[in-house]
Amino acid sequence: MDNLKKLNIKEPNILAMLFVFSMPNTVIASLTPGLIQLGKYFNISSSAMLCYVTTLAVLGYAIGPIIAPVIANCYGRKGAIFTGMLLIITGALGNIIFSIWLTDYSLFLIFRVISGLGAGIAITAVPAMIHDYYDEVNAKKKLFTVSGIYCLWPGFILIFCSFLSYYLGWECIMTFLLLYGLLGLAACYVLPETDPNRSSGGNALGLYIKSCFNLLTNFEFMLYSMIGALSIISMYFFISEAPFIIINKLHYPSNEYGYFAMLPYIASFFTLILGNIFAEMLTYRKCLLICLVDILFFSFLMLYLFLAGMIDILSFVGLSTLIIMAFSVLMGYSMNNAIKASSNKVAASGLYLFILMLLSSIVPDIAENFNSIGYLIYPLVLVVLGILYLGLISVYFIYIRKKNSISNITAVLTCE
Repeated sequence: MDNLKKLNIKEPNILAMLFVFSMPNTVIASLTPGLIQLGKYFNISSSAMLCYVTTLAVLGYAIGPIIAPVIANCYGRKGAIFTGMLLIITGALGNIIFSIWLTDYSLFLIFRVISGLGAGIAITAVPAMIHDYYDEVNAKKKLFTVSGIYCLWPGFILIFCSFLSYYLGWECIMTFLLLYGLLGLAACYVLPETDPNRSSGGNALGLYIKSCFNLLTNFEFMLYSMIGALSIISMYFFISEAPFIIINKLHYPSNEYGYFAMLPYIASFFTLILGNIFAEMLTYRKCLLICLVDILFFSFLMLYLFLAGMIDILSFVGLSTLIIMAFSVLMGYSMNNAIKASSNKVAASGLYLFILMLLSSIVPDIAENFNSIGYLIYPLVLVVLGILYLGLISVYFIYIRKKNSISNITAVLTCE
């Protein structure tokens, strides 16, 4: 940070970073409320075909973080964000052209991939920018803040786009995405370039490949990435399963579902804001243990309520909220520590996000193979995530103890 101040680089605008960080959820979730209208427009009745609108955007988002580090190392953090915004704008324009003017569903889906790709490239630069400028404590606080918006934003974007779809038609969502991308260019303009030491194309690619190899063989980075992936899986699994449980099993009115579905995201947001405030007091080890107790206790309690037939709307949403809150805190801490594990911050950010998206897309597909057990799949997956988390932090504490022992021995030998 001191070196950047000497170069007269201003502090990154937090609102601009929050705006960029909201891009993936905006691109992915925005069209969900208009899928039924979209299907009628394109004469598509298959729900699986309609799901490609979301899944292909997620695919683009997963690929984006792999490409972003090369762009960022060549053209800076702003260059990566600018490229991402241009791709989002291109995707939105393509969707407008191939829906309103030239009706072609296949080309429409291709431009959904492009939008997701742009969002993945843009978001990757933000954690790297934070670690470029801030010291360890302040970087942790900023990452808690942007992670809070990341958790909260899907709920707001679903409500807003539901309003657009209902009153103005699903086509207006494409116009909204276009305007959102243009505003993203303004956010890019406001943000400073925090990486004055850029590489040429060949050097950047070689440096990136080397950094990725080092990260994949870095035990701490992979451990933090796995913990972060469990957090994302818990959130995405709630998104995919909660509507069916609340509406079909608990028989709650569909028009009021959105209010309950927002609670975990709102709670996660405020939890991460509190994590921002207490970042200096709450060490990573304390955080791991507190979250472990929360996740294991409440996931097993939810499983018991499902098996006993005692689950209701308040217990389901309340327990889901408490579990997702704990995973949200873990996501904030794990992202911070994973990026610290490498000197190439943008490579660490990109690979971390890629691992998160890869694993979060695999688990729901695996869970679908167990649909025969019905709604019980939801608490069972949460219990499995809690047990996996227990295993990961057990490995973490063993690793830290071994690492500290080696450090102590080295210190004694050095003194001698």
